[in-house]
Amino acid sequence: MEISYYANDWESAVIKVPENGKRIVKFFLDGILESEFEAHPDSKVAYGSQEIDLIKITEEEYNSFGKTWKFGKGFKKVKI
Repeated sequence: MEISYYANDWESAVIKVPENGKRIVKFFLDGILESEFEAHPDSKVAYGSQEIDLIKITEEEYNSFGKTWKFGKGFKKVKI
């Protein structure tokens, strides 16, 4: 199994799913990149919901989130 990466544009977050299946989340809010943390199993940010679809991203996009890009108006990916 490989590591998967997702973005939650609604919450301005990216998610990493390693082989153990736990979800690791990091946020970029108010110009600050938050530290990674393990999400609770009920987290809509990390797992999505009927209202929130997760978007598949690359490892490079995950690693550069909050450094070279963020989500802007209309939930579009914009350069920092």
